[in-house]
Amino acid sequence: MSSVRVSLTEIPRSLHSSIDLAETFDVPTFHVVFLLSLPTTIIPRKYPSASLIPTIKTLRGELIQWVADEALAGDTIAAEWIILSVFSRV
Repeated sequence: MSSVRVSLTEIPRSLHSSIDLAETFDVPTFHVVFLLSLPTTIIPRKYPSASLIPTIKTLRGELIQWVADEALAGDTIAAEWIILSVFSRV
């Protein structure tokens, strides 16, 4: 890790016309010596696969309907919000 000395007085006066700073500061810098790109995902295939999408949509609808019928007197909108809330906390 190295540092570059920057003088704040080198900044144009219009940026800090009411401030007069004559001191310098050490600004840490980081230099990359080696970079190895990693794959964007560790899963070797697209997920969910195209064959699972109809199944997922059906399962989602059944889950919403079940929560609506069992706890919310058939209110599917409230059931969907409850499911979204539950999943957001996992």
